[in-house]
Amino acid sequence: MPRKSAGHGRRPGCEGDEDLLPFAKERALYVYSTTVLRRYEGRGLGTILKAYVLGRAFQAGYRLAVGHAREGASVALNVRFGAELGRRHPNWYGTGDAYRFYALRLR
Repeated sequence: MPRKSAGHGRRPGCEGDEDLLPFAKERALYVYSTTVLRRYEGRGLGTILKAYVLGRAFQAGYRLAVGHAREGASVALNVRFGAELGRRHPNWYGTGDAYRFYALRLR
């Protein structure tokens, strides 16, 4: 019997896929997560991790980073790095959490 998915896979027809269509022919990297464990929050590690991931993506030839971030600290972090916000998903994959699509030009 197949296992049930946690609902976070990037399968066609999934929530948020339509946000990605305008970037299909761009050098864009989808950032799935840069989550920091709760016990390490508030130490600036999320900022360091995000800067590292974005820098490595740029070095690898990507010109955009796109993703879906949970509203609150995650969205704020992406905005601090210059992300433009797109569509809001009020109940991301049935979790009850609101997520925002973002696109961030790498430089």
